[in-house]
Amino acid sequence: MRQRPFQILTAAIFFAVILPALVQDGMFMDGMLYTSVAHNLANGIGTFWEPFFSTSWEMSGVNTFHEHPPLVFGIQSIFFKIFGSSIYVERGYVLLTAIATAYMIHRIWKLIYVENLQLQKMSWLPILFWITIPVCFWSYQNNMQENTMGLFCSIAIYFGIQFCRADAMNWSQLLICGNFIFLSAFSKGVPGLFPLACVGIYWMTHFNFSIIKMIVSTLLLVLIPVIIIAIIYYSNESAASSLSFYFNSRLMGRVEAAPTVDSRFYIVGRLISELLGIIIITSLLGLFQQLKKPIIEHTIQWKDAFCFLLIGISAAIPLALTMVQKGFYMVPAFPYLAIGFSILIAPLIVDFISKINTKKVAFKSLNFISIVLLISVFIFTSTQFGKRKRDNDLLSDVYEIGKIIPTHSTIGTSQNIWNNWSLHTYLVRHYFISLEKQTSNHTFLLLKKANRPKEFSNYKKLKASLNQFDLFQKIE
Repeated sequence: MRQRPFQILTAAIFFAVILPALVQDGMFMDGMLYTSVAHNLANGIGTFWEPFFSTSWEMSGVNTFHEHPPLVFGIQSIFFKIFGSSIYVERGYVLLTAIATAYMIHRIWKLIYVENLQLQKMSWLPILFWITIPVCFWSYQNNMQENTMGLFCSIAIYFGIQFCRADAMNWSQLLICGNFIFLSAFSKGVPGLFPLACVGIYWMTHFNFSIIKMIVSTLLLVLIPVIIIAIIYYSNESAASSLSFYFNSRLMGRVEAAPTVDSRFYIVGRLISELLGIIIITSLLGLFQQLKKPIIEHTIQWKDAFCFLLIGISAAIPLALTMVQKGFYMVPAFPYLAIGFSILIAPLIVDFISKINTKKVAFKSLNFISIVLLISVFIFTSTQFGKRKRDNDLLSDVYEIGKIIPTHSTIGTSQNIWNNWSLHTYLVRHYFISLEKQTSNHTFLLLKKANRPKEFSNYKKLKASLNQFDLFQKIE
């Protein structure tokens, strides 16, 4: 009863930072690129092992899409096959991954406090910390692949920790953990392998089982995804070709030749900035907790706190080994950092909550306000359908182009327009229309307004209500 207002308030905040933006049209280019590939796959364009984006896409000499392993595209394509092509299909999928990850945080928290019912009920705290990390909820607003990878990682960590905490050996738990590590890596590549360290980290922080068990368990966790990948590689020629190209030409090639930051320590600074609010709250409450220590009934489970903080760090800091770093790459690390910080202050908060008089007006008011806030989030979200959170003019042009140009067409365009990858992704996602730089041989031509060079005098301008472009058709 005492926890209920905080649980409802957490749910309100969870949906508030995701839903209103998620239901609006417009998406970050990377997320729209991924959903375009999945949507193509659902419509028979490309295959699971040879995903396809557009006729003008070419990387390392091929026009199939191998920037990431194909699992996320395959999963999302199933949603398109079942539910159709509405933009709310990918958004529903994203919401599902967010809810499922929150549920796994809840399950991990219950595992930590299996013998303490009061603290068990505080799973809302790590969920609140997790979802309020700015780049975290941004990732769920924009269909990042880290959302799916993070879910698989959380399941792997849950079974890995369950294995470590059990008195008797339960190898099935380790087997499940290893399989989900494979699924994680098959979603986003090498970053998805960090759960391999969970048994070792648990051993280092708890020492509740032998070093032999730790070594054997970790080796088994390594072997499971290796064996699965080997079976796939050697039993399927298309898989072998796809995985080899991804690893050799795209993964290694990009790591060596396409840096995104100037310093390897960018990710460290970004991690601290994303966690700054949680660090400040934890520090202040931790200080207060030390001052109140004599009257606090529950002790801090320091070993568990350090364990989950180290798991989170093991997912984030290795990104510094390359110069290819982006903030949202850290999203799979945040559930464990949120859990670790929450463990440090949970005893203080649960003691405070235990002293609340549920019959007082203040408690009843908090309960009422939290319910009103949750309902308000859903009402506000309902008013956001049909609106656009970004790229308003660009989307207007895309929908206008789609009314005129037949689907599955290719439009010629200039270099500067071709470099607009948001335009590429929107056209492919909604109409299967591709853009190409070679303009002379195409029936349709897209140029910046008032910018038709003389060599295109054999094109007539079409009547179209476009904001940024002019559309032309070749005169036969």
